[in-house]
Amino acid sequence: MIAAGGIAHSRTRFLDSQNRFGLADPFAGNHNRAMTSEPTLPPPTWRLNGEAAVAFTAVTAAEKERLPEGARALPGPALVFAVSYAGSPVGPYLETVVCIPAWYLGRPGFCVTTIAVDSEPALWAGLDFWGYPKVLGTMEWQADGRTREFRWKERDLVIRARAGRRSVPAGAVLPTIQAVPGGGAYTGLRIAGRLSLARIEIDAPPDSPLAGLAGPHRGTLMTGMRMTVPPPALLGEPLAGFAAAVAGQVLLPSHRTDEIGARLA
Repeated sequence: MIAAGGIAHSRTRFLDSQNRFGLADPFAGNHNRAMTSEPTLPPPTWRLNGEAAVAFTAVTAAEKERLPEGARALPGPALVFAVSYAGSPVGPYLETVVCIPAWYLGRPGFCVTTIAVDSEPALWAGLDFWGYPKVLGTMEWQADGRTREFRWKERDLVIRARAGRRSVPAGAVLPTIQAVPGGGAYTGLRIAGRLSLARIEIDAPPDSPLAGLAGPHRGTLMTGMRMTVPPPALLGEPLAGFAAAVAGQVLLPSHRTDEIGARLA
């Protein structure tokens, strides 16, 4: 755990008066809509800042099963992210991502197979603009010196990172390739900041769909992170509505009370 002097952030997902199983939900009303006053989603390009821990893990069978139809896994490690965004077009939020190297619609890249956020506007933006299969969850981020701890409560997933003492300026482009209605979306995320080698420990229950990620891993911690997420290159024949939203020709709501139940973790 993080020492008492560390910095902690905790947010609660939005829930309707009942959860997806039809049971009364004790968190009803304790949502994070106040994180942004935007009534509609700002279209790409998005610029974000914060910090991120990344673990390099083996690709699990469970993540391969989440690839879109027609995609195939490629050799190489999976990337497991725990991210705290201090700034974004929809305000601060937390996120965890699992992506695996894959070939889809004639292109190689990293396919995001598991992704969760604690911000409803960030949820819809990921789905509507880039095809990221986001769900909404309750998350915490704690920082203490060179240590970071991320927790996704619904999945009992904990990612702990202990960074080395040295950091260097670094940058990279992460190509992602996703299924979208009628086609695909290829996006080159540009990331820069100060990078340290890190020891990563992932904890997940044995019966969790993320159990295969558990254990110690090599990884990195990036502080002072700046991320740019441009509009995707559209592949195949995506539905006209998707292309129009990406181009900013159609404004999409940041909050969708009637639809949120289908995206709860």
